[in-house]
Amino acid sequence: MRAPAISTPPNTPNQSGGIFAALRRMNGVMNATNDELDAIVSSGERLAGRCALLIVAALVAEAILVFVPLSDFGTKITDFIANSLIAAGVFGELFFHKRSSHAQSELQRRAVERIAELSAQTAAANERAATLEKEAAHARARTAEIERLTAWRRITFEQKEAIVRAIDHKMPAAITIECVFDPEAIRFADELRDLFFDANVRAERLARPMPTDGSLEFGLMVASDPSVHAVVLKEAFQNAGIQISKLAAAAGGAPRLTLYVGHNPAYRERAFPRESSI
Repeated sequence: MRAPAISTPPNTPNQSGGIFAALRRMNGVMNATNDELDAIVSSGERLAGRCALLIVAALVAEAILVFVPLSDFGTKITDFIANSLIAAGVFGELFFHKRSSHAQSELQRRAVERIAELSAQTAAANERAATLEKEAAHARARTAEIERLTAWRRITFEQKEAIVRAIDHKMPAAITIECVFDPEAIRFADELRDLFFDANVRAERLARPMPTDGSLEFGLMVASDPSVHAVVLKEAFQNAGIQISKLAAAAGGAPRLTLYVGHNPAYRERAFPRESSI
């Protein structure tokens, strides 16, 4: 079967190009494509130039005929033809210049509109980019906050060195570290036990509900008898940047110190944000 013929688009060179494109403005300048407008501008300028040449040729011919002997009738005929050519040339030059000028103005108007459209799109894209950056910054801040609230407590090397120096030869020979049944608290209690070992203090770590009266659930609390040991330890920890919430009461007897390790205080802030901000 023979393939159906495809009609040529209006903006192909066969329709919009050529020297006479300025004469084929069937749908008006407003409805012409950019290619058609370019062809009208180029065609109009060339046709206007040829009309100018026609005027020059008519003037030259009229000057030459001055020296040619003609009858009165012949002179009138030649004058009429020369004047007609000059008039046609002037009209054609003005007409095609106007046609080219209209097409050029339309091209400029479309260019301005396109620039305005691109500027609006750029502004919208910049606004969207700013919004996305703001959302990304908020997401990063939220992620950092979540990481802070869920991060396990750790003792840095610098903190450990500072605490060991501060409590050296100031602690009882043996201490007890009690912690809640919480993997994070147990891990933190193990780090505290290692710290005391480095200070030549024997530490025993026990996992149990703490303290025995159930009054403490978060953070650290220290108790000692005599109380001076708890005061020294609390000061050493706080100077190293590790907070001990308060001193706990200790039962009398042999010199002893008990360090209670509760849940991570950040968990309380996550679970009770209003309460923790008070």
